Amino acid sequence: MSARSRGVRPDVVTYLSQGLSGISGSSLHNLKCMCTLAVLRDTLLPKLIFGELWVKDAKRCCERV
Repeated sequence: MSARSRGVRPDVVTYLSQGLSGISGSSLHNLKCMCTLAVLRDTLLPKLIFGELWVKDAKRCCERV
């Protein structure tokens, strides 16, 4: 059953599709950022806690990423 036969205007469907694709793209970007931050956290936090790494050293590591 097409959108037209269900009473939905094609311009509305196009508008909503474009809006949702933008949300989808930004969600994907956010997910990539979250993964990057999680890796940094999991790598650096134990070293900071056990004194293997100082904050100034960690800042230099993060600048390279």
